[in-house]
Amino acid sequence: TISPADINHNETLSTLRYANRAKNIINKPTVNEDANVKLIRELREEIERLKAVMSGDPLMLANVQEQLAAKEAKEQKLTAEWNEKWREAAKILQEHNALGLK
Repeated sequence: TISPADINHNETLSTLRYANRAKNIINKPTVNEDANVKLIRELREEIERLKAVMSGDPLMLANVQEQLAAKEAKEQKLTAEWNEKWREAAKILQEHNALGLK
């Protein structure tokens, strides 16, 4: 606590030091995101970007189409793997619930 009384001098200084340290704290929030989900999201964004580029210069079209096909295939593969992992997790959870485990 902060007090003008001499008897509380040490406690007042301690409180002010704590307040000074607390105001200097900087929080950097981050999203808890699975690496596979992040990769899938980034691939989808890249696919959209490549589709936008395809509507432009016809000389780059063949190269961009090849990149687009590769990224779409990778995105589909990762999505399928991710869905399979979720199905396995759900199956395990059902088995645990059926056995009465927590």
